[in-house]
Amino acid sequence: MCNFNTVRFSILNIPGYLFFTGLGVIFASCAFLYLIFKKGYPPITGKYTWIIPAVSTAVFSRIFGCLSGIYAAIGRGETVTLSSAWETGIVFYGGLFGYLLGFEVYRRIKRLDRAARDIAATVIPLFHCFARAGCFCAGCCYGRRWEGPLSVNYTNVSGGQIVTCPRIPVQLLESGFDLMLFGFLLVLLLRDNWREKHITRLYLLLYSVWRFLIEFLRGDELRGVIHGISFSQSISVLIWIGVAAVFVAERVRRFSDRQTTIS
Repeated sequence: MCNFNTVRFSILNIPGYLFFTGLGVIFASCAFLYLIFKKGYPPITGKYTWIIPAVSTAVFSRIFGCLSGIYAAIGRGETVTLSSAWETGIVFYGGLFGYLLGFEVYRRIKRLDRAARDIAATVIPLFHCFARAGCFCAGCCYGRRWEGPLSVNYTNVSGGQIVTCPRIPVQLLESGFDLMLFGFLLVLLLRDNWREKHITRLYLLLYSVWRFLIEFLRGDELRGVIHGISFSQSISVLIWIGVAAVFVAERVRRFSDRQTTIS
């Protein structure tokens, strides 16, 4: 068992979360620019390149943070108030949807084809890999108490108090998964038939399944739980429904087109 103290943890006098998140933005942005160029798209230029996705990411991550606060209040049987909604943090799923929405707006402005968003989706887990390492350093999104293999004697601020206990390092587990997911999506993207792989949809499906499962190992109270299901798990289920609906709609459309051709 190793010891890790998150209280006032910093790297080069930069708070750990900001340090790793900044690295994630840099590496993911560089990967995106390289891949968009490699796939033959025009150079990414102009103020809309980063402003629209960045703003929508920040706004939606905060909106989902408020929704998680409401979800948590309902789970605790408390009356939902403005403070229960507002006194929350940010939620990755909100940032994810905000980023995809912002990129979709940018894509339409620049008149890029739909496959361009698969490149944007590919680099998301690369950013998330660094961001989750930042969560580990910041003491948030921590795991359940655990004294078995791979446990970390974790010191963080919980409930306004400094607490030290052995925990599952779920942030690092998710960071490792995101890195592997990025590698998998990158392999698909670099293939000649990458446009047929539905990478955005595949990313959403694989990550949501992982997130649903890893949430059972989480130990932080801020995420909110109703009948044993966390806020992020409920979002994962909605993603499954959405992906299934798109899949069925495509099959119905193809069948209809085939029947029209035959007739």
